[in-house]
Amino acid sequence: MRIAGKVDDFACVYTSRVSNFAFYGSDHYYRVPSDPMMHEADR
Repeated sequence: MRIAGKVDDFACVYTSRVSNFAFYGSDHYYRVPSDPMMHEADR
């Protein structure tokens, strides 16, 4: 498994206030949009 996959599996979500999660369900999966590195981009 690549390091990015490991980080994705074990990363914590940071927020300044618990109330920021008020509009999300307890089963919401937080992900960032895909942003491939230069060497991963299609040529």
